[in-house]
Amino acid sequence: MKDIFLLITTVPQSLNFYKGQVQVLKSKYHIEVASSPGQRLDSFGEVEDVPVHSVPMKREISIFSDLQSLYRLYRLIKKLKPKVVHASTPKAGFLGMLAAYLNKTPVRIYFVLGLRYEGTKGFKRRFLMWMESLSCKLATHVFAVSKGTRKTLLDEKITSKEVRIIWNGSINGINPNQFDVKATPKAAIDHSLIPEGSFVFGYVGRLVGDKGTNELIEAFTTLHQSHPEIRLLLIGDFEDVQDPVSDRTRSLIKNHSAIIYAGYQSDVKPFFKLMDVFVFPSYREGFGMVVMEAAAMEKPVICSDITGCNEIIIDGQTGILIPPRSTEMLLRAMNSLRTRPELLEKLSTNARESVIQRYEQQTLWKHSLEAYREITT
Repeated sequence: MKDIFLLITTVPQSLNFYKGQVQVLKSKYHIEVASSPGQRLDSFGEVEDVPVHSVPMKREISIFSDLQSLYRLYRLIKKLKPKVVHASTPKAGFLGMLAAYLNKTPVRIYFVLGLRYEGTKGFKRRFLMWMESLSCKLATHVFAVSKGTRKTLLDEKITSKEVRIIWNGSINGINPNQFDVKATPKAAIDHSLIPEGSFVFGYVGRLVGDKGTNELIEAFTTLHQSHPEIRLLLIGDFEDVQDPVSDRTRSLIKNHSAIIYAGYQSDVKPFFKLMDVFVFPSYREGFGMVVMEAAAMEKPVICSDITGCNEIIIDGQTGILIPPRSTEMLLRAMNSLRTRPELLEKLSTNARESVIQRYEQQTLWKHSLEAYREITT
């Protein structure tokens, strides 16, 4: 009989990080999944053919709700008696590690996908750092999604434990056959929205402040004043609780004639195909999976010089790195790529080869299974 391996994330959207990989893990373990309720959780269970458990969890700090979530996770773990509890994302990491520790689960893996405190200040920052530190302390093993995340965990003394990286980093790697621009049809967008001859900048991700959404809209609308042929294609949901965008940004996204807002899309590849340049001015990332996906789709990338992203993108070779929070530098980079077709071609050619060489999915899955097998046998 296989050992139970319980995978926990705060919200089911984050389960996308484990698509396909679950099938590899099932060769060794009996996988079960816990996350906040919703259609995406149910869909993940159906597609991956694994049992799922609804445990409401809020991403923001909420003492009463968090205690309820902790109790539900404690009861679930007590019932399932898993050998492994694997938790990722900050809230699920904290609650999952605490619930597993109280149940004396033998293998408790905290997989650090990003450090939420990096986008905060004052008491909230100190509190979130304490949460990360306690999550690591309660875990028997700590993994990080990138070399930069590992370095930060150790440099800022979040943990003194060994922090492991699987292969070259990332959580799920990249499937070169799936992310192939030649095999992907373009998304069906009204031609009046993107007329012939348009130069299209694109973004995929949550529309929130710390993803650099405010700076992106400001830079784009400024550049559009002198270059009306440019367009901005946005893929993702607004978030109204944690760090929402400014009212001005929201209004421009919804009303500007050159901004195409397509909302959340379960398959972003056809939308990548519409883009000339992918822009991702985030303030903080653990890795930046969408940057890797854009590069695999042969899209030149402009992204912030931050943890994770600056491991995926080689400045001047596969994309352009800019300081986070700088509308001026973002505007310069966007204008530079708009006017330099030879640089665009160079970056797009190099981008795909670079990410596939370092993050090919099947190879990452093999390394992941080996890493978990090593600590559970």
